[in-house]
Amino acid sequence: MQKLRQVLVKIEQQISSGRRPLIVFDLDSTLFNVSPRTAAIVADFIQSIESNSDLHEHAQILKKAQFLRKDWGLKESLLRLRAEFEDQSKAPFPPEFLEGLRHFWRARFFSNDYLVHDQPYEGAVEFAHRLEKVGCEIFYLTGRDVPSMGSGTEKIMVHWGFPRAVLNKTLFLKPDANRADETFKVEWFNSVQHKQDEVWVFENEPWNIQMLRAKYDYFNYVFFNSTHSRRVPEPLDVFVIEDYLLDDL
Repeated sequence: MQKLRQVLVKIEQQISSGRRPLIVFDLDSTLFNVSPRTAAIVADFIQSIESNSDLHEHAQILKKAQFLRKDWGLKESLLRLRAEFEDQSKAPFPPEFLEGLRHFWRARFFSNDYLVHDQPYEGAVEFAHRLEKVGCEIFYLTGRDVPSMGSGTEKIMVHWGFPRAVLNKTLFLKPDANRADETFKVEWFNSVQHKQDEVWVFENEPWNIQMLRAKYDYFNYVFFNSTHSRRVPEPLDVFVIEDYLLDDL
């Protein structure tokens, strides 16, 4: 039986026994593929420098970059691009160019402006509705912050049709960008009155899972295998999924 099916079966068994599971989804790289966001930002960066004769050659090379589901930020895509050059002495890019690209990307990636490019993973919207239909309580808990990404996040959740996505009611972002993601998530669970007997956490970042498990080892954890920071190894003793596809959805 596929892992996602096992998750659903266990949740339905909990409901049949009179419990109401609390489902908590992360967003970036858990419900949404954010690689298209990075691709759009880099495309705008290229457009901004193409008319500069000193940077035109770099812009043409950067156009070849591909941004994949497993990429974490810009690093992997730029390394693949560098590997295409047999003569490493001519490999892109000079340090000042890379610094400008990273600054351009960071200023836009963590903002409302480019969230429209995020794409839900296959079956994500349908699976969330399936959980709501069978009687789960659904929340969204993300390391995005309210000042920079709050309005765009709520808008894109509604656009894609995720159920019950209301900012500060069922959709929770950090109050500011300086707070560490794992600290914010642990504090959020500390503040929630758990009337439910079962809590399910869907998360792509092993570090966040590790920090949550240190206090809430009785939660049910689902690791979404997309990309992550590589701070700690991927958890192998939890449910591991790579999409939200079920045969009957």
